[in-house]
Amino acid sequence: DSLSVDLINLLMAELPGRALLLVCTYRPEGEPRCRNLSVIAAEKHPQRYLEIHLRPFSPEQTRQMIASLLRIEGLSEEAREHIIKKAQGNPFFVEEVIRSLIDSDLVYQEATSWKARDTIEAVGVPESVQIIIQSRVDRLEPALKNILRVASVVGRLFSTRVLERLMPASIDWAPALATLQSQGLVYEERIFPEIEYAFKHVLVRELFTRQYRQKNRCIFTGEWEKS
Repeated sequence: DSLSVDLINLLMAELPGRALLLVCTYRPEGEPRCRNLSVIAAEKHPQRYLEIHLRPFSPEQTRQMIASLLRIEGLSEEAREHIIKKAQGNPFFVEEVIRSLIDSDLVYQEATSWKARDTIEAVGVPESVQIIIQSRVDRLEPALKNILRVASVVGRLFSTRVLERLMPASIDWAPALATLQSQGLVYEERIFPEIEYAFKHVLVRELFTRQYRQKNRCIFTGEWEKS
């Protein structure tokens, strides 16, 4: 966001006299000011600046990632290659496909090993990460969906202290957030000075922000018309 970019620019001026390391990650298609950070850093500190481009995984790297996430017995080479083809080198896509297969009970744990059901061959891999995330979200309980909608507009980080002021007091926060963590939708970002959570991926937050706006647009419009 723009405030973070301004802060990074200020910190860059302190680099020569401070023991300070700045690690900035951003998507190339993101906000233009983020892309300008590399230009500014190269001009101000050419000897200290290093830019690393993260490239899509090769098919072999994607295959290795699938194997490292879960060793799945009975997952045919055809199904594996289908996932690799759809992922197009996106590691987040691979992770979400595996989670989706587990949520759908097409991949299940038996004792200490993971196995694929025979019907997995008939299931098509979704075309995009957004579709995978949406399908997983659809299986959540309404109360958990609502927590994520409200959290998405609180900010990149959110705490139960803030959510408690915005949502009904009847929510049992500990098990609700534990479930969302086990689903891989949020994670514990920090514990001091209080526990704060963050969304696992920006796409997850964006999905719930859109849902929140769509849900409340009618309310806001109705109030405006009445006034």
